[in-house]
Amino acid sequence: MGTEERGPTTRDAMHRGSPFIGSQVAVHAADVPAMLAGRRLSPAPNGLALGYRIPAAAASIVRRLRAAAEEEADFGHTFVLIPVLLALGSLVWFALAYDVGIAKLAPLLCVFGIAALLCRGRFAPWRPIAIVPFIFVAGMLLAAVETARLGTVILDGPVTTSIRGSVLSREQDDRGRWRYLVEIKETSVPRLRRPPSKATLLARSQHEGFPVGATIEGKARLSPPSGPALPGLNDFAFDAFFKGVGAVGFFYGVPRQMPDAHVAARTDTSLLAQGKAFLAGVREAVGGRIRTVVGGDTGAIAAALVTSEERAISRDTVETLRAAGLSHVLAISGLNMVLAAGTFLVGARTLLSLVPGLAERLPVKKIAAAGALVMVLLYILIAGGAVSALRSWIMISIMLVAVFFDRVSISLRNVALAAIISSPGHRRQWPGRGSRCLSPPRWRWWLATPAGASIECGNVRE
Repeated sequence: MGTEERGPTTRDAMHRGSPFIGSQVAVHAADVPAMLAGRRLSPAPNGLALGYRIPAAAASIVRRLRAAAEEEADFGHTFVLIPVLLALGSLVWFALAYDVGIAKLAPLLCVFGIAALLCRGRFAPWRPIAIVPFIFVAGMLLAAVETARLGTVILDGPVTTSIRGSVLSREQDDRGRWRYLVEIKETSVPRLRRPPSKATLLARSQHEGFPVGATIEGKARLSPPSGPALPGLNDFAFDAFFKGVGAVGFFYGVPRQMPDAHVAARTDTSLLAQGKAFLAGVREAVGGRIRTVVGGDTGAIAAALVTSEERAISRDTVETLRAAGLSHVLAISGLNMVLAAGTFLVGARTLLSLVPGLAERLPVKKIAAAGALVMVLLYILIAGGAVSALRSWIMISIMLVAVFFDRVSISLRNVALAAIISSPGHRRQWPGRGSRCLSPPRWRWWLATPAGASIECGNVRE
């Protein structure tokens, strides 16, 4: 029939290491080199193959990042990424083993800012490449500025000395012992060259608690705030630094109150200090009233949910909550703020709507939102300055203010704005909690990894 013999097929070449092993199509061996050249397959990995694979992989990554950025911009998520980058910048600054000073970060921020401004015209597509490091460095700079602004003096090592200071706040535990936050005025025998400005001191001896604002003195054992119990756990020294507490310890015996010293101290202190002392007294009165009326651990837990005073809860109850994984409910957070603001908002709006004709003449929703805003303000003043409470108060306040301008209250932009307003010390906790809802959906898988879980818990080595 005149058939032409063209040589062996790839079915015969499969035994000689052909790249088409497993193919069900019969391809003649004479066509294999052309197909190899068309598909750019390398017969064997070598230096030449690596030379063009690296640029190709880099170009592919750039294309994917650009496509992801365009997709997020189409959905309006550009503003949402700002607090994520700020939080990551603060997180990196705190995680470094050494301090990067303001003098180094400020010029670097100016460089990226000028580069972002110069990216115009045909260079406009390169602007995000300059904006992203600009925001990241801004987060680092804010962390450095906040740390330098506080300048909390941490005690160098354990020491026994006599101190004199004024009581800023007090709290009684389940055993009847008083724990004082003392602003140290003077130390003696020995005199400390770098005394901490504030110290948390426990008075183990039974005595009547000294009032807030009183000047006390006594011999005390001071120690630096402890770090994490295990690597990766919460760093108590970090929290103490941003609270201005430079030492912890206890009194030897009962401290003595200086006669008529608290009256002179009140007249010499500023209005801000007097306001803090007044709020501390109100907080203590509210907590004491709740514990007296309710009683037991139930009253202690109820008082903790209102005033954030948790030391009155017994050790057994605390351990039970920890074993059940419910110890976090004692912290005043978003749930408490939402219950307080939401209950007032819905209740006030419902009552105002029941008045005939009032809802038609006045914006009852905005009036109820104003009342809820005052409600959460009083709540945060009584609850103290816990990080979780402040973060939740900022978020709920922004959402209530949005009602005044007829904007959507619950949105990612409001969450992002709350994260931007938070201080760097608070922003350290945002990468896990806030970024879980702020970050793009395709990037949230990283938060499920061990690294993301450690950041979510706020566990960063200082």
